[in-house]
Amino acid sequence: MINVNDYIKTLLKKKKWTLQQFSDEINKVKEESGLLTKTTPQNISNFLNQTDDKHILRPKQLVTWEKALGLPYDTLVNMVELPKSKNGIKELEELKRKVRK
Repeated sequence: MINVNDYIKTLLKKKKWTLQQFSDEINKVKEESGLLTKTTPQNISNFLNQTDDKHILRPKQLVTWEKALGLPYDTLVNMVELPKSKNGIKELEELKRKVRK
């Protein structure tokens, strides 16, 4: 089974998107959703290449990434481990509502 990092890399190649284009799309989604953080091409690269233990793709991040890629809901989110705590699940659900509206 393909891991989420390789799947995203494959999608980017298929779309012929640079990391800058992907970063721009993610930032549009974040802006439309009222999220204040920005994503850079270098940050995307670090996550896709898992440069260290701080750069592991997590469900909350993948919610914005899958919308930026035009994927159906939970396509990427379901490829990684979901939060186990009640608070983590609640935060993920709130983010999904913001991003998917």
